[in-house]
Amino acid sequence: MPSWCVTTMEYDVDLKVLFARRLSRADIKHALEKKGESIYVTIKGDDAVGAMADACIKVLCRDLQYFVLAKMADRLPMTINDKQQVLTESLRLARSRESLDGLIVDMKDYLRDTRDLCIEGYMQFRLQPSLLMWELCVEQAATEVLMQKEYAELREVLELCSRQRGSQVGELQLCIHSDGSCTLTDDTLVRIEYVDCSIEGIVSLLVNMAPKQLVVYDLTGGQGAGLTEAIQKVFCGRVKIYK
Repeated sequence: MPSWCVTTMEYDVDLKVLFARRLSRADIKHALEKKGESIYVTIKGDDAVGAMADACIKVLCRDLQYFVLAKMADRLPMTINDKQQVLTESLRLARSRESLDGLIVDMKDYLRDTRDLCIEGYMQFRLQPSLLMWELCVEQAATEVLMQKEYAELREVLELCSRQRGSQVGELQLCIHSDGSCTLTDDTLVRIEYVDCSIEGIVSLLVNMAPKQLVVYDLTGGQGAGLTEAIQKVFCGRVKIYK
């Protein structure tokens, strides 16, 4: 029955609890002993190396991934709430993009040659591609959070403008088609076709036209939810939406 010594000096976690959970979920017979900052993991069964490799990678790339991403997000010049949003989104992105199969194979090769595993050392020197991908996920999540904030601020400005501007036209009807195009009709039955209906473009246009009443027909089957939601918030009290 082979045994491995697993150590971490950086992460304030209970390795014994983490490995016990991973091995128990996989129904692997094992024994765990904690000595100082290290734990000794003994695996029973024919494929002890494979079972240990599977548990190690899931501890590193699932249980400890949160702490690594949190450290990356904490370096960003953002508010605490924004950092929390970045952490949540980057965690989702990283787990959706990463396959553990290849990492487990590499860990098996490593565990065949040694009985000692330093968590932070293995991450630093053998999980560099994963760490780089996690860093990119944090950057992408941060960009998305900032864009959402800027959009929310723009929407507030447009909402204020729409309230302050007096009504310039009577009723406008906006039909959002499933192919992404829009048709705008005023109360004189003048129709304007728009091939590409971006949220910013359409909302800005409607604010400038300042309709007294706005009727929106969403024929996209849910694909135009972003546009209809923005219109509803900007023209609150003056809009009717039909789906």
